[in-house]
Amino acid sequence: MNDSFEKKILKNIGRIPTEQIREVLLNEYSQRNFFEKIIEAIPTAFIVIDTKTNIEYANPSGLRLLGRTQKKIKGINIFSIDFDSALKAIIQNAVCESEKIINHELTIQTPSVSIVSISCFPFLHSGHISGYILTIQNITDAVNDKLRKYHKDSIESLAYLTAGVAHEIKNPLGALDLHIQLVRRFIEKKDIPDLPELNDLLTVIEEEIRRLERIVNDFLFSVRPIKPNLRRENIHEVIKDAAEFAEVELQQKNITLDLNLCAEPAELRIDRDYFRQAMINIIQNAAYAIDGYREDGKIEIATEIQNEKIAVIISDNGRGISKENMGKVFEPFFSTKEIGTGLGLTIVYKIIHEQHGDIIIDSEENKGTVFRIEFPSLSRQVKLLENSGQKTTEKEEKRN
Repeated sequence: MNDSFEKKILKNIGRIPTEQIREVLLNEYSQRNFFEKIIEAIPTAFIVIDTKTNIEYANPSGLRLLGRTQKKIKGINIFSIDFDSALKAIIQNAVCESEKIINHELTIQTPSVSIVSISCFPFLHSGHISGYILTIQNITDAVNDKLRKYHKDSIESLAYLTAGVAHEIKNPLGALDLHIQLVRRFIEKKDIPDLPELNDLLTVIEEEIRRLERIVNDFLFSVRPIKPNLRRENIHEVIKDAAEFAEVELQQKNITLDLNLCAEPAELRIDRDYFRQAMINIIQNAAYAIDGYREDGKIEIATEIQNEKIAVIISDNGRGISKENMGKVFEPFFSTKEIGTGLGLTIVYKIIHEQHGDIIIDSEENKGTVFRIEFPSLSRQVKLLENSGQKTTEKEEKRN
């Protein structure tokens, strides 16, 4: 019912038959009830506050965001509620400036890390602002899907353009290594006096050849399709294996590695070797972020099982990653290290996705980084494999 129609009704209410008034009110109630059901059903948080920032209304999604119930929400000042500080600051700025905010993206803690799109609209009554409408939509999945597609397209384009070049580099490297060995044999046969300087030079050349071979091999791995040998594995055992491998390097850097693995069995169909390599790469990346930055370095690996998913969470208290670099960490050749190929996390991304997993990163500069790897539960993995044509027979299950 619009304002002009309301005014017309009120002006002539004494002359309108009771039955007609009843009909108007029933129609108004029906429309209001219809729109309320729509607002309550949408997943977007919908919150209405007055000019003093007291809450007038919040739909179920808004209540969940604020951690309250409908009975305890009306009349409470929105800033007296304990929720994400960054989100509070955006709302406060919009109210103070009486400006519209449209689709402002923000990363918040709710309690898990989420990316939201927030809009704030002042609404008018009789030409004056009488309150504000807030809409807060969780767009985490949409943003992650966009990033996944971008990373996938980036890797695929590189695969076609540069795999051939890598092969061409690898062939002369093999020839160089062969001729270094021939030079050493020639020196031995000709009984040439021991020349420490010559041996040192040959050793340096051999080390550089090994380094270039590692770069080429890492690159080829990152762009070629891989065929993981999926077997039923206890993911906790693989994590412990990777942690044990990295322990010596971490001790040398005075970094503590803590395992906080859930009590429930965490079994998945994964390629043990590939997943172990992914874990080692992430641990080494975390160690680099801590080394030289803080003396009380700490890396924690935790697991959790919920909603038919098994998650592995690797967190560190290192340098963190800047906002401008967050979208680049899985890109080939992106690195902030002085020495490094920039392929370590690209390989991690490839390994996880080739095994029907997902990897999400959250980081804050000067505080640390969290990698969250998620796999569907064992039953869901089997369905995914069947749908993709990789059917598992009972005989294979027993053997694995």
